[in-house]
Amino acid sequence: MKFECPSCNKGNDLDIDTAICCSHCETSFDGIKFQKIKSALFGTAMTFIAGGILFDKAEDYMFGERLPIALEFEIVQSCVDSDDRSMSSSVYKRKKQSCLCGLEETLDELDYGDFKDSPIKFQALFSRKAKQCL
Repeated sequence: MKFECPSCNKGNDLDIDTAICCSHCETSFDGIKFQKIKSALFGTAMTFIAGGILFDKAEDYMFGERLPIALEFEIVQSCVDSDDRSMSSSVYKRKKQSCLCGLEETLDELDYGDFKDSPIKFQALFSRKAKQCL
């Protein structure tokens, strides 16, 4: 094991089977406790950094800029009702799922700010995503 002598600050190799003392100044290490402070601090720092990054990502996911719920409902409803013809309940359910899937995938790429800035771009992406979800 390699460590630094607290008396003279020089590096030492430790052989556990022999008497333990500094190879430079010959100070005895009896009764002194050693620990790896640098690696403990590094591990703690990395844990805090990783936790901060994960918290930031989770916060963005949970509290990101979403469309108002009424607007989301209207988008899905207009998508489902885009056909003027009557449809069976199974076709209606599939179409509704396709519209919900399309909206979800659109919101993965664009947010409410994008919707307000360019509703035509939002609509085009939503239409494409809804068709892909069929």
